[in-house]
Amino acid sequence: MQISSDRLLGCTSTLWLYTAIVRPITTYACVIWWESTLIGSHLSILNKLQRAACMSTTGCFSTTPTASLEVILGLLPMDLHIRYLADLTARRLTEERRWTRVRTSFRRILELEDAPDVQPIDTITYRTCLEDRYSTTIGTIRRIHRT
Repeated sequence: MQISSDRLLGCTSTLWLYTAIVRPITTYACVIWWESTLIGSHLSILNKLQRAACMSTTGCFSTTPTASLEVILGLLPMDLHIRYLADLTARRLTEERRWTRVRTSFRRILELEDAPDVQPIDTITYRTCLEDRYSTTIGTIRRIHRT
């Protein structure tokens, strides 16, 4: 992974900006529109946003797979994150009895068998360490042929 040292913001600041500001704005009211993530073109727009955030956080090569960047940074894929938030919101509104008269498809998230399990999150503190602790040395052709 290549990490650029001339970036304006640090890795931790960029990740914080994405998770605290950009992603909540993007997923606002996702309990209403979560089903549109089942449409490939809609999901690809959200995935492009998350990929851009992952790449600007890590400074990696453009060929790095998005899934591996999400694992490194501890981010859920966008479709799973949106379904998680929609399920969490739907359960909260149902428990508060604010959805008693709603007869729309918004409640369909509660009827899914593969709905994300809403459990308390682990108390393990996640720490991102993106320091450049390695170096690569490429020898000359003569040196390679001698071995």
